[in-house]
Amino acid sequence: MTDDPWLQFMQMQSPAQGLSLREILGLDVQSMEDDEAFISWLFPLPEGCEIAPDAPVLTAEHFEAIKVSPKLRKQIGVNLDRVLLHWGIERQATQFLKGQNYEEQSGLWLCSLDHNHLRIERVLAFLTLTGFQLLAHELFKFLNARMQDELLGKIGSVKDWAQALQRKGPGN
Repeated sequence: MTDDPWLQFMQMQSPAQGLSLREILGLDVQSMEDDEAFISWLFPLPEGCEIAPDAPVLTAEHFEAIKVSPKLRKQIGVNLDRVLLHWGIERQATQFLKGQNYEEQSGLWLCSLDHNHLRIERVLAFLTLTGFQLLAHELFKFLNARMQDELLGKIGSVKDWAQALQRKGPGN
């Protein structure tokens, strides 16, 4: 057993600022929106977090533990799936799809700058740093495509321009 707070938290042995991992994973939408610290516990970074100064900082010990522990890697996947659900996204292995709650939840991040954008940045950075680069890149591609779809949907002319390129003349 380790005395590292993040590793204990990830093994459901100790709470993070009053909430256990199980409780964080069970938070409802509004509680997740209101709580700024949970994301720093689920996905710590080497530079820590200004908003949650008591949150863990990702260390060499964490990198090694993630590399050698299938259980820890699985828990990271569970954590990722929970925040994706919060944003209306589903994951199937390394593929990302619109979830059943996409229409209700995507507005939390599919907008101009918002705290969920910073959360997404944190998740992408954590995944990249901890050996889940493919997952991070696939998630970025999904998010980027959805952002572009949203932008194109709001600017009708761009969609019309794209359709103009599909036109066929006589003999084409």
